[in-house]
Order: sequence, then structure tokens, then C-alpha cells
Amino acid sequence: MTTMRIPVFVSDWQHECCGEMFAVGSSVAWRLGVDEESFSAKVLADEAPSWSQHLPIVDSLKDLSGYESGGTVLGTGDLRVFARIDTTLTLTDQGALVRGPLLEDHHVTVPEEVAPTLGVVKAIRKVAIAYEQGATPQDLVPAPGSARLTKVVETQRWNSDDDGRRFIGFLVDLAVDV
Repeated sequence: MTTMRIPVFVSDWQHECCGEMFAVGSSVAWRLGVDEESFSAKVLADEAPSWSQHLPIVDSLKDLSGYESGGTVLGTGDLRVFARIDTTLTLTDQGALVRGPLLEDHHVTVPEEVAPTLGVVKAIRKVAIAYEQGATPQDLVPAPGSARLTKVVETQRWNSDDDGRRFIGFLVDLAVDV
């Protein structure tokens, strides 16, 4: 078995609500999903490590309670990644090409039926971004190139904004046996 280093985005609201604190060196069991809206990839385009991997299909889930539709579980070794049935990924009988960062989730995106990914935290960066006005005065959109990543060795429950930028989560390097 080999170890793969995977970028994972842990959003502020998920972590602050009921996420477990973690530190560099922590063993974690996280449910991971594909970032269908590519929010983290867009915001972190210049900052996030490039990662892509072809993953085989492990399971197909249908009729999930609390979810509008089912989805596909992709993975290898200790890695499990959920993609909704309406995924933007191109699925074949052999699986799909998945690009990171992946999303850690325990509320909305990844059903409890999906086995957690087991891994070890290798690096943590606190992510803060600036916003600018969108199409209307009520719309705020992430300002391109405004992401600021600050290395930390452990997470805190509550995180303050940083120099006019809003804290939006953590970018984590997760080592997973595959």
C-alpha cells in the first residue's frame, strides 16, 4: 500500500458547528465529497496543491433518507469520496477522474452511509478571503486572488477574520493509505 497526500477543504461553518478539533499528526476519519460547485477550487486556485486521481467505483447508493437523490462512492484503500447522482464528473464503468481539494462534510453533502476516509493530518492552513460587490449591492463574491493561507499546527473552534479578509475554513493535507 502507498500513501497519497490529498488536499481537503474543511469549511468554517462545518468545523465551528460540530467539527472535531485536529492538529498536524492527528488521525482522522472524515466523510469526503466532490466539490460540485468548485467553490474551494475557484477560491484557492492559486493556493491549493494540484491534485487529481482516477478512482474506481466502490458503491452506488440510492434512496438515501434526507437526500434528494443517491450517488456514487469512489475510492481505493482507505479513501472514500462521494459524488452526487447529478455529479459533474464523467463516470465510466472504471470510475472517474476526481480533482481536489475534496470537501470534508458531516451535514449536507456526504450521507452517513458513506464510509469515512481514514487519514493523518500532515499540514493545516487557515484560509481567509476578501469579498467584493457582485451584480447587485446585496451580492458579495470572493475577490479573485484574495485568498490568504496561514499555516497553523492545530485548529480552534472559533477563528477571527484576518486583515479585512473573512475566515472561510481550513485547507488540510491529508495522508491516506491507498
